[in-house]
Amino acid sequence: MRGLLALMAFLTRIPSPYHDISEAARSFHLAPLVGALVSLPVAAAYVASQYISELMAAAAAMAAHVALTGAMHLEGLADYVDALAAGARGERALKVMKDPRVGAAAVSALLALMLIRFAALAAGVSAAELALSYVAAYEAVYVAALATRRTPPEGLGRLFVLASKERGLRANVAALAVAAAPAALLDPVVAVVGLGAALAAALATVRHAERSLGLVNGDVLGSVLELALTSAVVACAVA
Repeated sequence: MRGLLALMAFLTRIPSPYHDISEAARSFHLAPLVGALVSLPVAAAYVASQYISELMAAAAAMAAHVALTGAMHLEGLADYVDALAAGARGERALKVMKDPRVGAAAVSALLALMLIRFAALAAGVSAAELALSYVAAYEAVYVAALATRRTPPEGLGRLFVLASKERGLRANVAALAVAAAPAALLDPVVAVVGLGAALAAALATVRHAERSLGLVNGDVLGSVLELALTSAVVACAVA
């Protein structure tokens, strides 16, 4: 439990009594359980607001997401897009990502992503499907770290990438099974589609970052979470 709370402290803005980065990294395999915890208030806001309208429900879910994550993964996506727009690689890419300024390309990418997710939510997904999307997105971050062939040279991302490769997959698969079980029991087909979409987005992002930037760091992993979440929500909406 302590490891899960420590991991939650670094992947969300939910208050936690433990802030040990080493313990969080060692517990990285529990990422899907963090996704399940984050999904609870998001799904609650989504369901409660449906009594007003589908549009309000979509807006409430997205507002809850920003509040619970502190928009830190969206910030990572903005930094990733800035580096891509600059055509930077290696050390120069890291320098661009550390620049607090946000370029037009990053703003456009964030706007497009949020509009797509808003539209998918407004089109209608169940609370279970929304919860599954979060489980899938956080699992996708773990899989992305495990799949990357280039360990980040510095930063928090380096610790989590190294931890993902040092720990076995069994504990992660068990955590995923527990976290995804409610949605999978309700609709196994949608569960597979949502999880598959999230993992596909994660692997595509990692490979693109390796080719374009020459590295995968914390900003790229944050990008994976947001892209995987949107992919899973869209997949659940159309499944």
